[in-house]
Amino acid sequence: VKGFAVTLTLGILSSLFGALIVTRVVFHWFVDTGVLTRISTHSIIPHKVFDILSKAKPFIIASVILTVVSFATFAFKGKHSLGIDFRGGAMVHLQIQEGKEASESVIYYIIKDLNTDKDQPICTYYIQKKASPTGEVISIRSEFDAGPVIQKALEEKLGKDILAGTDVERVGSLVGKELATQAALAIALALIAIFFYLSMRFEFAFAAGASLALFHDILIVPGLVVLFGQELSVIHIGALLAVAGYSINDTIVVFDRIREVIKTRSGTIRELMNEAISLTLSRTLLTSATTLVPMLVLLAYGNPAMLEFALPLAIGVLLGTYSSIFIAAPMVMWYAKKTGTSLRRQILESHQAE
Repeated sequence: VKGFAVTLTLGILSSLFGALIVTRVVFHWFVDTGVLTRISTHSIIPHKVFDILSKAKPFIIASVILTVVSFATFAFKGKHSLGIDFRGGAMVHLQIQEGKEASESVIYYIIKDLNTDKDQPICTYYIQKKASPTGEVISIRSEFDAGPVIQKALEEKLGKDILAGTDVERVGSLVGKELATQAALAIALALIAIFFYLSMRFEFAFAAGASLALFHDILIVPGLVVLFGQELSVIHIGALLAVAGYSINDTIVVFDRIREVIKTRSGTIRELMNEAISLTLSRTLLTSATTLVPMLVLLAYGNPAMLEFALPLAIGVLLGTYSSIFIAAPMVMWYAKKTGTSLRRQILESHQAE
């Protein structure tokens, strides 16, 4: 989990930095050469105020239903909702001879009808190809008892003409449980850190609303992933952390606009919040669409390991967009109403202090 998180973070930072440098250079070139003299923008959402907050109740009910479905899925599938990373399993590594090739379809055909030594089906397995300096490496994740059986079958069928070597690693259930505990702790620490940041950055009503929307996304995504046939693995933990970052970023953009509108305009809090949310709709939908497209490509053409990352991230992007608009903001207004908090006074006092 640590290695995946570090790699993902460095990849995102380097991509953003590179995109910023390239965009700046290209933009200045177009301006300096006189090619670009004027910039106009278009909005995909009409410039009108939508009464979103008055429609919050059915969306909150829908969220409750999705949460119930998520928990019901876990209850129905039980331990089968957890992948071999968490309940224990085996990893078979195949080193392919340099210049040779073994397709995934051939490997699938060899192992699809195998049984373990206990005459049980080998059940779940994932095939993943990796490149290495010495040739192609193929990894097969499977159930604990299936690893040696898969290794033996592939050695017999592919032979030394294709295979340079094989080995199998097995993880017991105790190690899997420890890994599951560490993964849950990583997500919990991330959520706590985000809540503390929001508490310092925003008024408590906004921090509570954003945290609830984020918790809503993190609860629903795993259940829907399992419902669609996947088993939770370490890859899903990395995807959940990415979803948390995307969701909270989307919510912060909406909340910043709400605070800006409340500071500078007059009207009731409901009217001002509706106006602010409506102003961010185009940005929110465009950001979600551009984030979702690569995930859909991975879902259509990716291998099983890519699908494990792309599916939860695609669901998370949709849920994060939905919760930022229809869950977070209504929860802020509901909390302020129930506690008698004056959002306008708190925002103005915070602005004066700054």
